Amino acid sequence: MPPLLSACSCREAQEELLEFQEGSRELEAELEAQLGQAEHRTKDLQSENHRLKNEIETLKVTAGMWQNRSNNLCSHRFLFLCPHVLLI
Repeated sequence: MPPLLSACSCREAQEELLEFQEGSRELEAELEAQLGQAEHRTKDLQSENHRLKNEIETLKVTAGMWQNRSNNLCSHRFLFLCPHVLLI
């Protein structure tokens, strides 16, 4: 190969390498940004999940209290309407 072609090829390869490195840095920055957003979204979803689980537990307790109250009212109503029935 003539020296001129070899130097030209070397310069082209160097330019391609620099372009590749620049593109790689841009891609890495973009991926880092996406990762940060995904981590933030994950944290938000975990907080919302925790809040909803607490709400479910509160609703279960409330439902249980209403169920007990309803059962007591039904028992009292039964005893009032049917006093002759002996409950053991």
